[in-house]
Amino acid sequence: VPLDAAKLAALCDLSGDGRLSSTAAHEVLSAVREGADPIDYVRAHGLEQVSDDGALRETAKQVIAQNEKIVRDVLGGKEAALQALVGQGMRLTRGKTNPQRLAELLREELNL
Repeated sequence: VPLDAAKLAALCDLSGDGRLSSTAAHEVLSAVREGADPIDYVRAHGLEQVSDDGALRETAKQVIAQNEKIVRDVLGGKEAALQALVGQGMRLTRGKTNPQRLAELLREELNL
């Protein structure tokens, strides 16, 4: 089935704007191939990624409060531990967090 150019463009916009993770974009692309409207599909399946700094900062604060040992490791210079905190944030938000922005905000909150 040929892809509808307008639907593909809408998917590109969603992904390019940071509203979809790469994993979600692949899922939406599969749905678009079946004829789904990408915007409707994203809404119906709750796939839009959280990129709002206010919400992400709250997630960062919550992750820091709940993971004292990992925070100590990060503050001790273990860069990989920061990724563990990002992973905890992703788990907390069920994968709907923009991981790059969350990592930036975690660094800010931890004064790194």
